Amino acid sequence: MFRVFAVFLLAFQFIPIACAAEQKLASQEAREFFGIEPEMQQKKVPLKFKAESIDINYSSDVPLKFSVAYPEDIGEIIRINPLDVISIYAEPGENRDLTIDLTMSPAWSPSREEYNLYIAGEEGGVVSLQEIAPRSPSFTKTISASISHIFVDEPKLLSSVNFFYGYKVLGVSFVKVFGIIAFIFLISKIAYCIIFKKIKQISRSIVVIALMFLFLYDARFSLDLVKTTFTDLSEWVSSHEYRQLGPLYKAADYLRMDADLVEKDMKVAMCFDSGDIVHKYLRYDLYPISVTHDIDNWNKATHVVSMATNKLSEEDGMISCGDTEKRHAVVLKTFNKDVSIYRFIE
Repeated sequence: MFRVFAVFLLAFQFIPIACAAEQKLASQEAREFFGIEPEMQQKKVPLKFKAESIDINYSSDVPLKFSVAYPEDIGEIIRINPLDVISIYAEPGENRDLTIDLTMSPAWSPSREEYNLYIAGEEGGVVSLQEIAPRSPSFTKTISASISHIFVDEPKLLSSVNFFYGYKVLGVSFVKVFGIIAFIFLISKIAYCIIFKKIKQISRSIVVIALMFLFLYDARFSLDLVKTTFTDLSEWVSSHEYRQLGPLYKAADYLRMDADLVEKDMKVAMCFDSGDIVHKYLRYDLYPISVTHDIDNWNKATHVVSMATNKLSEEDGMISCGDTEKRHAVVLKTFNKDVSIYRFIE
């Protein structure tokens, strides 16, 4: 029975992904390697209407990134969960049309009236919005969204502290929705036992219903973990990479090999734009080799790891990272995704 149920869940898992191939949830993008993006300017456009999607007509001479956030009022604070944001990349051109499906995010609900639209483009680009037209929420789309939200995976991010935000359906915690359904089942069963004078069955019914709903919720979460584990293992076996760390472990393996060849003590400086997580993982993986930020140990470093960054400057055999001074270096190894290892030669 559990195998059938798991396959049923897995079949529906790909519905929201297949129907929205051109746009992504931030929680999906967060699993990917950071990569280099051009410096972009961003414009915020507050939107106030009820909608299931928005049609945008725009003109631009540079590629654009449209993102929609779902603000929530919490007392006097307006909070935005960055993992709920949906984004879509758009090509330049005149009078181009774009549709953003707002229901893709679990933060969406048919009663929501506020959104933040962010338009990002390269500096110096000329962008104009001719029209932003909302499509009113329909009953069919609301039902479809409520089903697809159940199968949006829990984000599992690499960090020192792991947070579980929980599943949401139409902007409401799935635990609450599931709990209300379980409570209705329980009350109905108790009422049935009282009406038909089957009092002895009440305690057994409470236990059975509680275990049934616990099993159903655990099956959803277990499926999530199985999929994540399968994805992680497949990526590791095929390319020796792991989530948003990209080829970091390959770089660590290469540095350890070079440390055996170099007589002097190795000191590694990192040049990167992304979160501090890449520094922490490389430091853990290379311990006891010193791994520091660029500005902390640049002049004493023997090696540099450049992790998908615009900060690294290379000219005439000399490199610098941001505002650091230039030093002579040679490239030892370049991996995919703009990850390189340098060795200083002075």
